[in-house]
Amino acid sequence: MMTQSWEIIVANSLLMFIIYTLIILREEEFLLNKFGSVYENWAQRVNCIVPSFKNFEKPDRKFSFKKVFKNEHDTWLTTLLGFVGIEIVRGYFEVQGFFLIPLWIYTFATIFVIWAITKVLKKSGRLNIE
Repeated sequence: MMTQSWEIIVANSLLMFIIYTLIILREEEFLLNKFGSVYENWAQRVNCIVPSFKNFEKPDRKFSFKKVFKNEHDTWLTTLLGFVGIEIVRGYFEVQGFFLIPLWIYTFATIFVIWAITKVLKKSGRLNIE
């Protein structure tokens, strides 16, 4: 959507649909082999594409932002890199040169520093989040 091109949005949507369909099929095969009839019974109640909340069961554990942060810091960095990359390319075509607003630079720098600190703490074993 950041590209502001409906062709790219449609192409990306189709590509993601194909990729995720293949992932879902392979994952279902893996889960069926691993869990057998337990998975088969669960899969009959739960749609793998369109969520339904009529059979929702409250989880045993509480949601943890700390755990999400620990496990998803690489995703945050690569997502932000993607946004910055799109802005650089779009800016290049708009003004025929490379230009990046300071907000993007500061945002990226902040996320990168947080990411680097998290990486170091995780590797050293000092980021113990259960």
